[in-house]
Amino acid sequence: MLTYQWFKDGDAIPGATDASLTITNVRAFDIGTYTVTITNAAGSTTSNPANLSIAPVALVHHAPSLNSGLVTGSIQQMLAENVTLNGNASVSDDLRVPGT
Repeated sequence: MLTYQWFKDGDAIPGATDASLTITNVRAFDIGTYTVTITNAAGSTTSNPANLSIAPVALVHHAPSLNSGLVTGSIQQMLAENVTLNGNASVSDDLRVPGT
């Protein structure tokens, strides 16, 4: 019989003893390194670490007009308006616009 224990940043997660770990409504305090130790009568082994991070997303109502610089992360626009990126302006991740 296999048993499982999940860890976050080296600390056992209370009650996390299933074969999989699901984190719902991820928040900043969930960021970290996760491992699982699997044990049976022959011994135990620990998984390679998995890092959980959250990408920053800026939520804006109207279309941004960026003249220069870098937005590190994503922009999610609420209204379907044209976005203006002038010069060497850029967004490092996603630019989400309704209807596109």
